Amino acid sequence: VRAYLQQHEELVSVLESQIREKMSESKSASAEYSFDGVKWAGDLRYDQLPEGAFFENYVISELVKSYSNGGIDVRSRFCYYRDNNSNEIDLLIIQNGKIYPIEIKKSANPTIEAIKNFSVVSSLNMEAGNGTVFCMAKNVFPLDRMNSLVPIDEI
Repeated sequence: VRAYLQQHEELVSVLESQIREKMSESKSASAEYSFDGVKWAGDLRYDQLPEGAFFENYVISELVKSYSNGGIDVRSRFCYYRDNNSNEIDLLIIQNGKIYPIEIKKSANPTIEAIKNFSVVSSLNMEAGNGTVFCMAKNVFPLDRMNSLVPIDEI
């Protein structure tokens, strides 16, 4: 993950520049701006960037690569979920008539709290498949009968 972050220092520099420009245009010094769902405020340094968001993007890019290498076009299969009640799921994979909820956590031992929003999948008029929390765990570990922690090495 660190190597991935270091490879993207130029992107970080561009984002920081855009943030500073937006902040200087703003009438409020405490305004927040969102780039790819990540809220930024004030004058951030590289060491203050939200590593979890970069980790999430890394995992999703690896999933996209894995599916693409298998000849599967993910554009009609991958989406995310967010509703008006602040329920969010990092990734939904639609496959074989089912929706598979995915959360991505940088932690090596996420808790059951990581899947708290998976229940909204039942309201999406498709059968729910097993859920996955991709994380830094060393082994696959069940959270409950339908959901598991899965190491990113398994992608």
